[in-house]
Amino acid sequence: MLREGIYFKLIIFLIFFSVVVIWPLARKLRFLAIPFFLSIGSANLLFLIDSMEEKVVFIFIAAVVYYFALMGAYRLKFYDCDQTAQGMVNLATLATAFFWFSSNYGWFLNFQVENWILIVGFFISVFLITLPSLQICSVSQKNFWKTNRKREKGERRKNSGKNKVKFSKLKKSAFFLYEKKIITFISLCISLIVAEAVWSFYFWPFSYLTVGTMSLIVYYIFWNWSRNFLLGSLTKKQLLWIPPFPCCLFWLCF
Repeated sequence: MLREGIYFKLIIFLIFFSVVVIWPLARKLRFLAIPFFLSIGSANLLFLIDSMEEKVVFIFIAAVVYYFALMGAYRLKFYDCDQTAQGMVNLATLATAFFWFSSNYGWFLNFQVENWILIVGFFISVFLITLPSLQICSVSQKNFWKTNRKREKGERRKNSGKNKVKFSKLKKSAFFLYEKKIITFISLCISLIVAEAVWSFYFWPFSYLTVGTMSLIVYYIFWNWSRNFLLGSLTKKQLLWIPPFPCCLFWLCF
């Protein structure tokens, strides 16, 4: 009872901290979402750890990732095309996904939750984690396109009376026109794929950390493909070389 009381107090504190402290720094929901879900996911996973030494190590790791998430969100607030900040947010996104995947399955094993609740929980958590991450990627690409477009127009004006100069045509990706709908659809597809993968893992006697790791592998494949698609850098080579790597990781997990 004492442990449960501390857990719920921690959850309330993290929610209060996110609204009062993080929101003034981020000022946008897509920047607030990752730190918020990271804090809740770390608290959920911390509840399943028994050893005090392991708890201390986990709290340290979660605190470092949380710092990266805040720093990345703060820097992206001023410049959406900051590649370093995007890398910080991507790291926090993957860590958040692992914390939620592991804790969801851990709670399922420890508290005998219904199967359909497990699948629905995975579906909702994946969607809420993926959507803000892809929104950050999309906004960055859009602003980058607009900046280069303005620069190209300025160079054309300067060279209007001189020899004609051929400029590279910047293609405006289709998702600019239907940005929100496409990102929402992609997030729903990734959520459905991960939920179906977890449903297959359910029939094997795996621990919650093993299921969390394998779910993260599945999630990373489609999340990375989606990011590259939004950035306009998805190639056939990326589609071919990524799947063999997680297959090796799956073999190690088995």
